[in-house]
Amino acid sequence: MPCPFCSNPGKLLASKPLSEPDSKWGASACVYCSTCGAGGPVIEPLENMLYTDMVNLAIKKWNKRGNLCDAENKLRKIANILNSNS
Repeated sequence: MPCPFCSNPGKLLASKPLSEPDSKWGASACVYCSTCGAGGPVIEPLENMLYTDMVNLAIKKWNKRGNLCDAENKLRKIANILNSNS
């Protein structure tokens, strides 16, 4: 989904483990906006979590957060309209 603050596309930033294949050390994923700097939570792998599951969870968190922020933005626009009519 687009960034809830500036509507530009989110970008995935993910790193694979830095050591042997069974290690989780160094792996993380998040989605962020390179335009305004907004970002979702950084997801680190849980025990027995696959790399693809970690990436998918980061995307899911970004998209869920965007829905909540869209509601907040709409409420702010409504408040601005109501305040300008007073």
